[in-house]
Amino acid sequence: MLLLAWALSGEAADAVDQSAVKAAFVYNFAAFTTWPDPLEQRRNLTICFDSRVDPALQRALALLAGKPVRTRTVRVISFGAVIDAADCDVLVLGVDGLSADPVMRAAITGKNVLTICDCSGGGRSGDVIHLIDDGRRLGFKVDAQAARAARLVISSKLLRLSRKAP
Repeated sequence: MLLLAWALSGEAADAVDQSAVKAAFVYNFAAFTTWPDPLEQRRNLTICFDSRVDPALQRALALLAGKPVRTRTVRVISFGAVIDAADCDVLVLGVDGLSADPVMRAAITGKNVLTICDCSGGGRSGDVIHLIDDGRRLGFKVDAQAARAARLVISSKLLRLSRKAP
């Protein structure tokens, strides 16, 4: 959480690779999200990404494999290797998020998937969390309605750091 707060301060963009900071955000998002039982009891927390995610971010996400999130261990896979998007606990999407892929959107509707869009231009509908780069610093916005629809509980600590909708 400390890295997340530091990244929000604007100092991180120059000092740390932006993709590594985004991967740290994704890790913290997972750490501060609660899935319904029995999903929360599973051994692995699976972070998936689709092929439209920036290759540098894909490499940074791969480094999260094996890290602990509460009682679970992070597993990272490319969406292409996943049979069903619902197998993902966290799904990192490219710049257009779920709006670019109606088939994927349909596959996870009603499922407990934390969708994170690397949306530099702001939020897109349907994604739970939007990563935002305004040119000065990285930030994020949480769509509380999308989180409720996925039956995910986002920690109040994370919600306090979220940018407010305009």
